[in-house]
Amino acid sequence: MRFLSYVFFIVCFSSVVDAAPTTKNLASKAVVSKSVPSKNAPSKNIVQKKPENKKEEPVKLIGQYKDWIVQELVDKGKRQAYMIGSPKKSIGKYDKRGQVYLLISRQGDLKTGKDIVSFAAGYTYKTNSQVDFVFQDNKKFTFFTQGERAWAPDDKTDKAMVEAMKKGSLIKIKGKSAKDTLTEDEISLAGFLAAYKIYLEKNK
Repeated sequence: MRFLSYVFFIVCFSSVVDAAPTTKNLASKAVVSKSVPSKNAPSKNIVQKKPENKKEEPVKLIGQYKDWIVQELVDKGKRQAYMIGSPKKSIGKYDKRGQVYLLISRQGDLKTGKDIVSFAAGYTYKTNSQVDFVFQDNKKFTFFTQGERAWAPDDKTDKAMVEAMKKGSLIKIKGKSAKDTLTEDEISLAGFLAAYKIYLEKNK
């Protein structure tokens, strides 16, 4: 059942998220409004009046909350919000790398659903390798890899990871590519809690 969840999220999110704005390129790629809240601006939802007879955008920006953004995926009339955090710092001896981000997505509704944590490395992981998520207090979680993504091994780890992110300030994500290149990405958790509250509200 959990494997099916991974397939579902890869299919639904990989195409739209890879093309969606991250915290680094939010101002240039935002699909909701040309007026985007800056990092120093108050955290407010963005509301846009769409022209009549215009098709709804598949990805809608809800807002930016310091180093995290909340977006909404529209697929066949159904809406699902998710959260994205991008690295503040990346270390590794590589020439090229795709988009790198930490994704929090929701499976099911607010009452019976669950959060799923995944990390897109921007490269193909070494087969059967693992990825370590180390918090500022040295708390560590280990994910397994599948292609270019890392996933929590079970629902319990997903839940514990999200709880740690609510209380944390920084995560260092350590992985190894198929070419044996070691990488370390630092993701700030500033704004995570505020973004998470909006994310839950949108997934009611």
